[in-house]
Amino acid sequence: MKTINISFILISLILILQSCNSNKIDADAILLKNRQDTISYIIGLDYGLGIMDQEIEVNDLAIYKGLMDGLKDSPLLSDSIKEHLIAEFDIVLKERLVEKGKKFLEENLQKGREFMTTNRTTEGVVELESGLQIKVMKQGTGKQPNSTDSVLVHYRAMFVDRTVFDMSYDRGPAGIRLNAVIAGLSEGVQLMKPGAIYELFIPPKLAYGDKIFANVIPGGSTLIYSIELIEIVNE
Repeated sequence: MKTINISFILISLILILQSCNSNKIDADAILLKNRQDTISYIIGLDYGLGIMDQEIEVNDLAIYKGLMDGLKDSPLLSDSIKEHLIAEFDIVLKERLVEKGKKFLEENLQKGREFMTTNRTTEGVVELESGLQIKVMKQGTGKQPNSTDSVLVHYRAMFVDRTVFDMSYDRGPAGIRLNAVIAGLSEGVQLMKPGAIYELFIPPKLAYGDKIFANVIPGGSTLIYSIELIEIVNE
């Protein structure tokens, strides 16, 4: 999400009444004729995308007036009024963000529950007591690792729609310690033997729970790992 100047937004919103009678600017008629025009456009575009991302209702003429007044250093509002309004509006934005996060979390949890319910009836899928679901794609040979072993694996990590968010195949096998990864991954790998390929279907309670991880995995995510155990690493 893009960062925008809250004071700029607030000035724009407060100025709606002063701008209602202004003549509308024909933005589509503006051409980018040189570098200065292009940079100016990019600045405006960034503000616009930031406002849209935060779903803030604005008046485009009020934004234009606020921008023009700022460039002329002739604001209609005192600093004290701006600071007060900024503080109030910042609270509103934060509350809106929290509510949006809660809604997304519940929707993501529900999507995961529905996926796991359907997936457990898929041919070859076995659900363990922990809630982990596994599907054996290829059996291996040899001994199984224990919870304190380090192993060398190839993996493809996905969301339930099979969108890949991480994988080792484009950078080489990954070394992991089984007591230092998410519970579902550790449990699943301990069932494998070298050479085996499993698919692991991991509910949030065995993954990252309700927390966002690394700004990549949303809270409440059910994860799929296609994983190949290459070898148990002896230390």
